[in-house]
Amino acid sequence: MDFLQILQDYFQSNSIIVIILDLLILASVSVFFASIVFRNAKAKRKTVFVLIMFLIYVAIKLFALPFAGIIFDGIMAYWVLLLALIFSTEIKNFFENFELGFSNSEKEATEGQFMRTIMSSVETLSKNRTGALITIERNQPLDDYIEKAIVLNADISEEIIESIFNTQAPTHDGAVIIKNGKIACCGAYFPSTSSDKVAKTIGSRHRAALGISEIFDCLTIVVSEETGRISITIDGFIERNLNKEGLQTFLTKYLD
Repeated sequence: MDFLQILQDYFQSNSIIVIILDLLILASVSVFFASIVFRNAKAKRKTVFVLIMFLIYVAIKLFALPFAGIIFDGIMAYWVLLLALIFSTEIKNFFENFELGFSNSEKEATEGQFMRTIMSSVETLSKNRTGALITIERNQPLDDYIEKAIVLNADISEEIIESIFNTQAPTHDGAVIIKNGKIACCGAYFPSTSSDKVAKTIGSRHRAALGISEIFDCLTIVVSEETGRISITIDGFIERNLNKEGLQTFLTKYLD
């Protein structure tokens, strides 16, 4: 039975109410899945992998390959479970960050204070030409890096951030990771970018910031030790030489 025949039988054997409910549920699931997929680059890469596997399955069916067909039929029988396993991290983070909108005024006030503290700290570091690497967790946990660094779980303050990146401090060369509005750790070290498109003149902090942005959904602020210039990395992209307004625009857009 071909696909068109299946559709014809479906519409003929069901009432309009059942069809509408069916389509609404399908649309809701699609929107939910899209909201997970488009949150970060890693989820997009997983989606590409799933699509490639689906196309291979279609090709197997099209050319009636017997042995491969048996294997893939067994796999596809559990496709819902497989999708849940592949996107388990994204689904978990989606529900952990899900909010019903209560206490908006309190939430907005906290976020405003958080933004002002980050902005002020970065401006001071930039003015003093103090190198810094500040990574803010978004929709993927950075627990593996936090556990290997110096765990703090401290409230955010300008004094703490500036002391961490003081040139005399042993944590100066590492990164600060901010998780759930707190300084989770300091002295974290990230893998350098694997991209061959990055200029050779770019510094180690910028390379580390790009590296973590290529594999995790996070935003990283970089302050150059040589020039004091501010950069931001996210999803494998870097924006350099930001002024105060540019920094605020990025933070508002990606941390909202």
